[in-house]
Amino acid sequence: MTSVTAGGHHHDVDVIVLATGLRAHDYMRPMRVVGRGGVTLDDVWRDSPRAYRMTAIPGFPNLFTVLGPNSPTGPISLQYSASVTATYIIAWLTRFRAGEVDRIEVTDEATDEFNAQVDDAMEPTVWNTGCNSWYQTGTGIDLWPFDRRTMESMLAGPDDRHVTLRG
Repeated sequence: MTSVTAGGHHHDVDVIVLATGLRAHDYMRPMRVVGRGGVTLDDVWRDSPRAYRMTAIPGFPNLFTVLGPNSPTGPISLQYSASVTATYIIAWLTRFRAGEVDRIEVTDEATDEFNAQVDDAMEPTVWNTGCNSWYQTGTGIDLWPFDRRTMESMLAGPDDRHVTLRG
C-alpha cells in the first residue's frame, strides 16, 4: 500500500492509522443542540462543558444527559453511574407523564453551585498538581470528585428548588 503525504511524497506502508484525537469533552457533539433563545450547546460549552449534577444544562429545557460533564470515570463504574442518573431522570419523566410539569430547566445558580462544589473538591487532588491529562478542560477538571454515596444523594430525586418548572 502507498500513502501520499500533503507534500506529494509517496511512502510504502503496511498499515495506516487514522487517529483524529480524543475529544473527551464533546459529549453529544457534533450534534447541533439548540436551547432556549437559539443558544447552542457549542456556544455554551465553548470554554468548558458544565452541567448540573451531570444531568442538566441551563438554557436547555427538558434536556437531560446520562454520563454528562463531571461523570465518574474511575472509582465508580460508568454502568452504575448511568443507572443512578437514569433513575433520577425517570423521576422527572414520571412527573411529566402525570401532568405535573411540561417544562423543566435547571437554574444557572444551581449549576454554578454544583460546579463550585466540584472545584472545591478537586482542589486537593492529584488532578490539580500540574499534571497533564484528558480530564482537564482548560478552565477546570471534568471529573467526579465525590464518592458513590454523594452521587446517590445528589441524584436521589428531583429537587424543585434547583429548577424552573412550568406545568
